[in-house]
Order: sequence, then structure tokens, then C-alpha cells
Amino acid sequence: MSQNVKSFNEYRVIQITNDLLKYVNNAACNAVTAHEVEVGLWDRILEIGRTGLQCFFDKVGTGDLGESVELSDGRGIARIEEKSEREYKTVFGKFTLTRATYGVTEKQMIELVPVDTRLKLPEGKYSYLLQDWDQSFAIENSFGHTNEIIQRILKLGQSVDSLERMNQKMAIAVEEFRDNKEVFSPETEGSIIVVTADGKGIPMKKEVIEKPIANHKTKGIKLNKKQIAIVGSVYTIDPLVRTPEDVIRSLFATQKDCEYSNDRPRACNKNLYASLSYEENGKQVDAGEKIFSLLHEEVLLRSVHTLVPTILLMDGQRSLWELGKKYLPCDRIEILDLLPVTPRLWMAAHLYNKEGSKEAEEFVEKYLLLILQGKVEKVIREWKNLGIKNNLRGNKKASLTKICKYLLKNKNRLRYDEYLKNGYPIASGVIEGACRYFIKDRMERAGMRWTIDGAQAMLDVRSVFLNGDWVEFQKFRIKKQEEKLYPHSEMIEMTEWPLAA
Repeated sequence: MSQNVKSFNEYRVIQITNDLLKYVNNAACNAVTAHEVEVGLWDRILEIGRTGLQCFFDKVGTGDLGESVELSDGRGIARIEEKSEREYKTVFGKFTLTRATYGVTEKQMIELVPVDTRLKLPEGKYSYLLQDWDQSFAIENSFGHTNEIIQRILKLGQSVDSLERMNQKMAIAVEEFRDNKEVFSPETEGSIIVVTADGKGIPMKKEVIEKPIANHKTKGIKLNKKQIAIVGSVYTIDPLVRTPEDVIRSLFATQKDCEYSNDRPRACNKNLYASLSYEENGKQVDAGEKIFSLLHEEVLLRSVHTLVPTILLMDGQRSLWELGKKYLPCDRIEILDLLPVTPRLWMAAHLYNKEGSKEAEEFVEKYLLLILQGKVEKVIREWKNLGIKNNLRGNKKASLTKICKYLLKNKNRLRYDEYLKNGYPIASGVIEGACRYFIKDRMERAGMRWTIDGAQAMLDVRSVFLNGDWVEFQKFRIKKQEEKLYPHSEMIEMTEWPLAA
């Protein structure tokens, strides 16, 4: 750019700033509404930002360091005659940067772009701040809605495809970030480690070859239309000693009547992960194996300071229990989540009592108390006797048999009397809630269909946000990208830079 254009942009920054102050004074004198002033100020602030950033780029110039440059490794490279242009989109709008470039010969690949190196520009055309803002919206909203929001705020249009690609590129840094993440301070941790996992379907764009885990077809999930993502979580919590009667009161009484409800310990430092089964470097990565390896690594890190019990708290899905056995410590305490147990008690109650009746509620309360007291076999025995007494036949008899088999199969995970005495959690809304807000609220909206790569990228990036690591993750990935893109940055920093006048 010419000297006149540079001087003009510098002048414009001052002029727009002065106009802003005049606008405020005029608005105050003419009784302009606060809303109108806010809109007017924002438009002017965007204009100041656009002009100021253009002024900055003008000052930096093209990065012409002379006919030749010596690189950090001692090699000499020559300036390429024709300058290169680069599109650069920021929160203040789109810019075109004209840059000097250097290589061994005119026809060989460019080895150095001084302006890019000095400014540490990102790999693509979107600024790091714009990427941050785009994806901060995209992890909670559809890409189309994200574009509408950003366009309304910044007056900057972007395509849905570009936002999707941005999300996938950002996700590449998640695994390395996890590997380098600092361990939680022991002072912020509870005294019990809890591991939990479950499966949740994600609607896919095309037929899915992989079968759901252990051929398990969850209610509402149709084969070849959804693929199961495994969601896992690790958190710590302090013990809460209770009696079976305490639990019964909390389940069958109002919140007001529940004496200890407000004193319940809260989950500390909850981390969430989710994965689909996918192919990587020609090899199939199993979703369950991936998640439980992450859970295993975190348990090791979080138990390094002190010996604390590790609890595996899940529903009755056998494949997940097998993964827990494979990856978690041999002294883990396996607990069947009470949440999927109670619906089965209601199913049993309705075999003998009318739905919605007082008798059905009393049935559930009676036998749930027995289960909480560790008397699972007694429950099964009494139910079978009731079946004979009531002459159950057909579907009712089959349902009773199925419920009893479920309880008997999980008998060693139903020692609730011991768990309550030791203050262990026996029911957790953590994983159920995670499947809802982690997967369903973002991935299962009307009309949404995902590719494997797109869905996994969103799961990875979304997990970083939900785990409270967004700001640190952005710093980490920017630093890593700068190290990768600009090996000669130290040399450029030591070079006398030809700033424009």
C-alpha cells in the first residue's frame, strides 16, 4: 500500500473515535433510547476495530527483508519476485495481506513468509479469536445457527462447511491436550473415585457398518440409523453414610421432608469423555476400549496422591462391565446403579397390582427396602412364590422370570447395605445427565445427521468445553500450532523489522 493509504487509515481511527464521542453527546441531547445507542456504539466499535487492525497490518508491511535471508539452520534463501496475497478473516472482518515470500528458487516451494512468522498467523484463513468464538457457539448450537449468530453480531458471513471443517481441525489437538493436562490438586478432590459409563445413539448420515456394543439394541435406537457413542466420566466425591430407610424416605417423600438432601456431597472435578467406533490409520478403534482406556489413565493420575476406593457405578450392560474389569483396578467396587433397578420393581409390582394403585407403591417400597438391606435372594424367592400363588402365566410369567434373572445376575453388585454403610454412592445422575446434555442436546436435534469424523470431532471439542478446559485448550493448541508452523520464529524476532512509516 502507498504512504497515503497508510496515513489515511491512521487518520480514520482518530476520526471514527471522535465521531463516536460526538454520537454519544448527540444521543444524550436528543433523548435517544439506550437500545439505539448500544446498537450505534457497537457498529462504530466494529468500524474502529476494522480500521485499527488494517492500520496495524499497514504498519507491519509486506515483510520484505531484502533480496536474501539466512535461515536458522544456516541456509540462504532468496526473495521471490512476485508477492503473495493471503485472505485473513477476523472478528473485525476480512482482510487481504500482501506478503513478501522466500525460497531457494522462484519455482520451488515457499520456505519462509516473514509476515506470517512475525504475526504467527494460524494455518487457515480464520483468526484464532474468530475460531474460538465460532466454536464456542457451535458446541451448543447447530453450525447453521452459529453462522446466523456470528453474522448478526459481527456482520461477518461464514459457510456451514467452513465451521464444520474448523471444528474437525480444532479436535485434532484434543488428545495431546488431554495427555498434557495438569492433575487436579488433592485439596479439591473428594475421598472416593467414581467411574461411570453408558451408551447413547447418534444419528448418522449413512448406514453404519459397526454394530452397537455387544449387539445391544437400546430402546428407541434403530439399527443402521444411529451409531452408539460410549460416554464415560470420572469424578470424586466424599462419603455419605446412610441407612436403607434414609434412601426410602428420600425416594418416597417430598424434598421438604428429606432431612439430608441439602447436605449431600457434590461431585468434584467431573471429567467427561465420549467416543464412537471409528477407523484410524487403517485400524478400527472400538468406542468402549477408547473410553475405558481414558478412564483408566485418569483413575491412575487421580489416585496417585493417596489410596482411595475406586467405584464403578453403572447400569447392567454386560459389555461395559467387562471393559471395567479389563481396565480398572482389580480392587474396584462394582455397584449397580439404583436408577435402572427401581423401574424393574415397578414392573414386578404391576404384575400383581393395578398401575397407579396404592398397593403397587407399597409393593415397590417394601421390596426396594429389602434390596437396599442386601436381601436380594429373599426378594426373588418371595416374588416367585407370589407368581405361583397368583398363577402367573404367559407374558406375565416371562416378565417375572426376566426381572428375577436381572437381579440374580447382578447380585454381587447389589450389596447396597454395605455401600450405604461405607458412604458410597448407589445412584448417579451424572452419566444419565451426560448422555442427555453431552449427546442428545447437541447431536440429536431435528434433522441432524452426522458423519463419523464430524461427530467424533464434535464429541472431542465438546468434552473440552464441558470439562471446563476451554480457555486452557485454546492457549495450548495455539502454542502447538505456532511451534509447528513457524520453526524460524526466533530468527525473525531477532531480525530488524522494516516497519512502514
